[in-house]
Amino acid sequence: MSQIVSQNPMDITIEIVDEYIGRIPEKTLRLARDYIYEDRCIRKMRMPGRLIAELRGYHDSYIPHFELSKDLWQGGCTCTRPAPCAHIGALLLSFREHPEQFVFPPYAFAMALQNSWNVLFEATTGKNILRLAPEIAPWWMLPRNIAHTKSEPMALDNLERIIHQPQMLVDLHPSWLDDPAIINALRGWKNPQLIRKPGLLFWVKLWAYNPFLPLDHIFSNFPGEVEALTPVILAELWNPGVIPFSRDRQWQRVQRLLSLLELIPSVPIVFLWDQFAAMDPLFLGRTHALIRQGQMDQAIHYIEQHWPEDEKEQHMVRQALINWLPESKKLPYLIADCLETGSLPELQELKKHLTPEAYEDLTNLFNRRWASAYES
Repeated sequence: MSQIVSQNPMDITIEIVDEYIGRIPEKTLRLARDYIYEDRCIRKMRMPGRLIAELRGYHDSYIPHFELSKDLWQGGCTCTRPAPCAHIGALLLSFREHPEQFVFPPYAFAMALQNSWNVLFEATTGKNILRLAPEIAPWWMLPRNIAHTKSEPMALDNLERIIHQPQMLVDLHPSWLDDPAIINALRGWKNPQLIRKPGLLFWVKLWAYNPFLPLDHIFSNFPGEVEALTPVILAELWNPGVIPFSRDRQWQRVQRLLSLLELIPSVPIVFLWDQFAAMDPLFLGRTHALIRQGQMDQAIHYIEQHWPEDEKEQHMVRQALINWLPESKKLPYLIADCLETGSLPELQELKKHLTPEAYEDLTNLFNRRWASAYES
C-alpha cells in the first residue's frame, strides 16, 4: 500500500514549542525577544511537522527552522552557530505569540524546492527560494476569520482578481471556500482562452498542490488531452513532493488526481484506489469512480459486496448512493434509509416515487417500527 501521508503528520502545537523554548538559555532568549520586538522574523511558514522563516539579523539574513520527527524535535539555522541560536528562539517565540501569522508554503516556493528540502539551507540558493514567499502573508493566504479582522475589506470583488490569476488562486486558504458566493465565482470562471493559456500540466500540478479548490470544470477545456498526461498524474500520486501535507489536504489531493484518471476509460480506477485504501474505508471513493465511468451496475455490485456492518456507516453509504444514483436505481436505498433511521422527510420524499398502494404499505410499516418513538 502506498505511504501517502505527510512525512511528519504530527502537528506542531504551542505545548511542544513551549517545551523547546524552555531548553533555550535565558541570555539567548533575550536576544530572540529583541528580534521579535523589531519585527525581524518574516516569511513565516507552517506545515505538518515544520516551522520555517527568514530572520533578518543585524549583519545578514538567516533561515531558522524547527522540525518534528517521531520521537523528538530539533531546530536548525543557517547561521552555523551552535543550536539553539537566538534565530531559532525568535522563530519559536513568534509562533508562540502569533501562530496565525504562519501560513502554508506558497505554490511558487514549493515548486522551486522541487524534490530537495535541503537546498533551502544552501547559502544563496536557499535565500532566493525562501524569498519567493511574501514577507508578510497577504489576506488570501490567511484563514478567513483572521483576514476579516484586517483593515482591508474582504468583499467578493476583492477575490475576483485572485480567481482570475491562478498563481495567486493556488495559495487561497481553504477557509475562504466556506462562502457559497466564492465557490460560485470560482465555478463560474469560464474563460477558455485564459484557462488554456498556461496548459493542462500547469492545472494538474496546481490542483495537486491546493486540492481544496473546486476546479473540476477547468479540465473540460482540455478535451482528449488528459490521457496523454497519465504518467504525470500517476507520478504526482506517488510523489507528493517535499512539503508535508495535512491528512485532509492529502486526502483531497488523492481524490482530485484520481478523479482526473476516471476520465480515461482504459485506466483500472478501482485498482488505483486500492493502493490508497486507507483513505477510502467505506469504499465510497471506488464506488463513485465506477459511477463516474458509467459502470452503474458494477458500482452497485461492488458496494454491496463491501457493505459496512456499523449502522452509522450504513447510513452514510446509503446517503451517498441516494445522491449519486439515478432515480431508477436509488429507490431501494431511499426506502431502506427511511425505515432504518425513522426519517419522516425521507418518508414524505418517497411519496413522489411510489404508487399510492405501495406508499400506504410503506407508511404502515414505518408506523409499526417508529410510532412509539414519535409518540414519546
